[in-house]
Amino acid sequence: MYHGGTNFGRTSGPFIMTSYDYDGFIDEYGLENWPKYLHLQALHRLLLEHEQFITGNDVPKSIKLTDSDAAAAYVYGTDSDYFAFLINSDSSNSIKIKFDGLKQQLPPWSVTLVRRSKQDKQPNVLYNTAQLSKLIKRAQRHPARFETISSGLSTDNIRWHPLSQAGVPTITAKRPVEQISVTDDKTDYLWYRTNVSLPAECGSLDAAHAKTLVLHDAGDVATVYFNGEFVGMQHGQQDRLATFTFAVPPSMLRLGKENNTEVEISILSQTLGMAHNQRNMESYSRGLLGAITLCGRDITKGKWEMQPGLEGEHLPAHLQDTHAWERYDPEQQLARPQQMRWYAIELDSQMLAEQASDDEPARYAIDMASMSKGHIWINGVHLGRYWLRRAPAASDYAPCRKCTYNGAFHPDQMCRQHCGELSQRYYHLPRSYLRLPKSGDGSARVHNMLYVLEELDGHPEHISIAQRISKLPLQEPEQPRERPRCSWLLGTLATVCGAAVLVGAGTLLFKALKQWRERRGYSRIHTDDSSLAE
Repeated sequence: MYHGGTNFGRTSGPFIMTSYDYDGFIDEYGLENWPKYLHLQALHRLLLEHEQFITGNDVPKSIKLTDSDAAAAYVYGTDSDYFAFLINSDSSNSIKIKFDGLKQQLPPWSVTLVRRSKQDKQPNVLYNTAQLSKLIKRAQRHPARFETISSGLSTDNIRWHPLSQAGVPTITAKRPVEQISVTDDKTDYLWYRTNVSLPAECGSLDAAHAKTLVLHDAGDVATVYFNGEFVGMQHGQQDRLATFTFAVPPSMLRLGKENNTEVEISILSQTLGMAHNQRNMESYSRGLLGAITLCGRDITKGKWEMQPGLEGEHLPAHLQDTHAWERYDPEQQLARPQQMRWYAIELDSQMLAEQASDDEPARYAIDMASMSKGHIWINGVHLGRYWLRRAPAASDYAPCRKCTYNGAFHPDQMCRQHCGELSQRYYHLPRSYLRLPKSGDGSARVHNMLYVLEELDGHPEHISIAQRISKLPLQEPEQPRERPRCSWLLGTLATVCGAAVLVGAGTLLFKALKQWRERRGYSRIHTDDSSLAE
């Protein structure tokens, strides 16, 4: 992957949020990813400089450099004027070779570029894929980073609205219908609802009867409510269906002791990206596909109602009716956890505008570390899904502990960065989606509305705006050398020796001048004060 990017809206693959940076040579924000970009740039320059060798010759046959097949040379040109690639395909060991008088040790899993002209006695090494130049090593100390430009949002600019579960069903069937066939992939969400009489097993004290609701062969995510009461949310893994098990709430168990007690079960099924690159994609299925049991009793068959989408998925760019939204109060939110809700947040447009300049356009991101899972919109444009999950810790995942790019690529064996951290914390906020005041027009008020659909729990007042920056100091200041502890003694000795040298040189010069004057017949030079007085 040469250039990273962003999966805006619902365009990502299964269980991928918005970023597909993948540590590419150019990152998601269009910035050079140092040091990788610089290392590849050096290679590209050499290939362009010597393109006449590569394009003007047939692809050469490999020349074995050792008894092993791992070391080989590909030479473009003639015996005395060529451009060559020296290959070591051994993923573990360096190989010593001798090529046209050049003795070289090829690092594991590397390519060395060499050039020989007619004036050269032996080839010159130009580049090795496994060895970094001083500039690139310096760039490693200055990676691209996010810099926070707003530490948090004012609660005065945040309003919220609980997600309504009510809606008009579009399909009624005798069992749950596959999700994508109902939604036509125009939304991630599909409500499944049914009313059932609680089985007597739910109120039984017999431990053999599990007090659970089990969804077999479901995916990708299921959120369950009993009579509107949140029970829990579970998710599967990547592109595989899963079995979800939810404990029946105690309030329902108490009702289960009564005969013919009816309860409404609402299941919000959610897809997390569609398969883009696998075989048989037309058979990709999601939703409630298998059996559904309640306290051990099969309730799959019955009257099921299905309603695609969520209230407010297509919000206007501005709040039309602010009376329908409550002003956000963090204390009140703590009393209502695990409730799906909408947040409408007005961003500080002036602050965003001040970060931008003609010379260096600002690259914005939204820091969602204080939230859990949901979707983001800016001015009515869907930025995508967010999900604050932690990557495996280094102690639990081998690629986090050992970093090597040797050998054939495999995603589960390569170097992993930021282990134990949030898998994606920053979400791309393009300037083209923002309304920024024009320079010099301080009186014009523009609005930028951030809408957040939070499915679990979060603290929107801690959402912040960050800026992606990447600045490489090409010439770093020299670090002062640490002086030895006895430096004062060395300094004193140097001063004394210097003074002694000057005194000695002065004495010799004076004697030589005196002798020269005497030979020339000049009067003697008197050195005492009395002679100066005469």
